Amino acid sequence: MMAGKSKHEKADRGRRSHSTYEQRHPQKPADAPGPSGREGAAFPSAPSHAPELFPRLFQASGDGIVLQEVCSPPGGGRFLEVNDGLCRMPGYTRDEILALMPFEVLGAEARTALAELVEKGTDTPRAFFETTLVAKDGSRIPVEVHTSRLQFQERPLVLSILRDITVRRQREDRSNRWKSRLEEEVRVQADQGREALGRLQNEVSRRIQTEREWHRRSRMLEAFFTDTITPLAFLDRQFCFVRVNEAYARSAGKDPEYFVGRNYFALHPRPEHQAIFEETIRRREPHHASAEAFLDLGQPQRGSTCWDWRLTPLCDEAGEVQFLALNVEDVTERQNALREMAHRAEQPISHRSSGCRTVAGRR
Repeated sequence: MMAGKSKHEKADRGRRSHSTYEQRHPQKPADAPGPSGREGAAFPSAPSHAPELFPRLFQASGDGIVLQEVCSPPGGGRFLEVNDGLCRMPGYTRDEILALMPFEVLGAEARTALAELVEKGTDTPRAFFETTLVAKDGSRIPVEVHTSRLQFQERPLVLSILRDITVRRQREDRSNRWKSRLEEEVRVQADQGREALGRLQNEVSRRIQTEREWHRRSRMLEAFFTDTITPLAFLDRQFCFVRVNEAYARSAGKDPEYFVGRNYFALHPRPEHQAIFEETIRRREPHHASAEAFLDLGQPQRGSTCWDWRLTPLCDEAGEVQFLALNVEDVTERQNALREMAHRAEQPISHRSSGCRTVAGRR
């Protein structure tokens, strides 16, 4: 191979620049030194823009930027430089804020964070915390602070970037208020739920106890209704039999099932009694009759019989009569005995004495 440039390098050197970048930034020959003395430097003019680029970036930031010196005690170092963003937050001019000490503008959290930053030295060169910035009118602005420790010309400095978090705090406050309100509503509803559950449990217990007592009394009443020797019958408002006991059915020579659903006055058509039944419902007061003669058309062979009977209205919670309790007792033998005694009492004394003596003489 021949010494010198290859044919590919010669062709590339003769090629025209087609791209916009190549047209705006023509490359120097590879062996030409750049401004820094290095061969092939791409941007010889870039370092010349730095002196005016960085101050513009410093002022263009939307966050507040402050450079301060480090001294003891923390927070006692002066502000060395601030940008316009920091001045806008508290409402100071640049000269006014540079004349203030950091602890006059920043809250106590800043002093604590700076103390830790200085104490730890290079082990922890950065810190992040939230504090307040005291405005010119005395109000306090919540800010978050990103702080970095750095060295410049053998001099320890602190660079801090402050961001106004007022809107975020307001959102957080609204969120916390809603959260607190929701928690309070949940707590109130939970308390109400527990109270309702307690009342429900008490009501269930009471009803269970009431039901047990009701069943106990029902068994007692059922035993009394079924086994008592007193004839009993229950009728509805239309005077139809709902139920009768065995004694009532035996007194009529029927089975208890015979009466269920039948109308009382269809079996015993007595208009004067029906009027009494209707009056009992209207007045809601019991009716009682003693030794009343009665002819049972269903059993004419028995002839006229005497009965004590009582009709009692049974009312609901509203006071309306729903049923009638009919209690009857056959007193025919008792009335016959009374009539016999009355008949004997009307006889002459001599007749009664001779009779007694005749009975006695037979003994």
